[in-house]
Amino acid sequence: MPPGLDLFWYQQDGIGFALNRLRTNRAAMFGDVMGLGKTIEAIGTANALGPRRVLVVCPASVLFTWRREIWKWQTLGLPVFLVQAGCDTTINHEMMGRGVCGWFIINYDILGDYPEMKTSKPWDLLILDESHKLKNPTAIRTQHVFGGDTLAPIPAEKALLLTGTPMVNYVHDLYTQLHFLDSAMWPSFEQFVADQYFPGYKIITPSQVVGVEHNLERLRRQLTTVMIRRPKSVLNLPPKEREIVEVDVDDGEFWFSLSEQEKDLKRLQRQLMTLLDKAATEATRAEIRDLGAMINGLTSNVRYQVGMNKLPAVIEYLRGCTGKTLVFAYHHDVIERLMEALANQGVCGFTGSSSLRDRDRAVKRFQDDPNCRFFIGNIEASGHGITLTAARHVVFAEPDWRGTYLEQAEDRAHRYGQNYPVLATYLLLNLSKWSTDSWMESKTRSKQTVIDTILGSPEDENNIRKLAAQRVKH
Repeated sequence: MPPGLDLFWYQQDGIGFALNRLRTNRAAMFGDVMGLGKTIEAIGTANALGPRRVLVVCPASVLFTWRREIWKWQTLGLPVFLVQAGCDTTINHEMMGRGVCGWFIINYDILGDYPEMKTSKPWDLLILDESHKLKNPTAIRTQHVFGGDTLAPIPAEKALLLTGTPMVNYVHDLYTQLHFLDSAMWPSFEQFVADQYFPGYKIITPSQVVGVEHNLERLRRQLTTVMIRRPKSVLNLPPKEREIVEVDVDDGEFWFSLSEQEKDLKRLQRQLMTLLDKAATEATRAEIRDLGAMINGLTSNVRYQVGMNKLPAVIEYLRGCTGKTLVFAYHHDVIERLMEALANQGVCGFTGSSSLRDRDRAVKRFQDDPNCRFFIGNIEASGHGITLTAARHVVFAEPDWRGTYLEQAEDRAHRYGQNYPVLATYLLLNLSKWSTDSWMESKTRSKQTVIDTILGSPEDENNIRKLAAQRVKH
């Protein structure tokens, strides 16, 4: 490590695991929960391996974070090149094509713009940050990294995968990462599904499987050979608590509309269940996909209506908050309205459309400016890769289907550097009535049970599945 900098003991252990794994294998995974410093572990592993050409692929929101951490922690003496859309493109193409030594940091969305990364000599080390974003084998992003029918994989001698959420929703989400980590243990998607689902499952698409998971304990043991994962308890952080605050909408027409759409959804779901009982022919799969698209469209419409109609109650709640507060939502319109309503109380934040510099400035302002009380962002765009420990309160104006994403967002505040207890508040529409809020709350708890079985459930962690334990009315 550079002079004056020290690793935590668990980071040293993580680097040791990766080096031991990479002696005889191509790839290893850092699967530590959020906030433990996987970026530093990856850089420390690189320092020990001594590569001359390193490619870091990450979400756009953390490009600058990676550059700062490499400048701070590397001992290789290599230059650091930031590859951004529309910036120094000619130079970047030339340096990649010539095989120039250094750290190259690029985001997933522009990989297709740089074919040179695959035509020059293999990279000494490939680092894939937030590797769970590569779970869909048919996605262009995944194929640019792992290869596909018409796309070559990124060539690399060694690779590190980093993610605090290896499994986002379902067990088959793991396959693309596991196949890359050890293709002998997990040779094909079909075999993986057969091993991990009870008989009677159906493969609708390469990213959609309908069935009941099993053999989860065995998979957990297998994962320990390719991944190291530690709980947040190693940091001895102050506690994190969760609460559900139920809000209501006093609008009869809104509730009538929701009731009618619930009937439509249940009718479509009954049709879907009928199709799932049929033989898995290509025609049946096509019908299932079409019906699934209709269900998703109707669900998205309801979700938007719920988010927008909750706004008055959400704004009232936030105006009563004290101290610095993180606010997460899903819809851009909801975020925009919240920004407007709280503008006079000091607001910053970003969404997926914000520039990298604007994102960096928003984080710095929230952390350093005592007059900036609220950080408001999108759950996915703002919920990972940044540190917002100036806040002790995290509020979700809208929930998400993916409990792992919710936990990631919470841990922007509950991570290394936090000296106070953190409260995560979920503002959910009246749970005694049907809405996408009540539906998502139930789904995230049931999914988390499977995720905990595979990835581990630290006893000291107040997991998402326990979210319903504390509810209050607002």
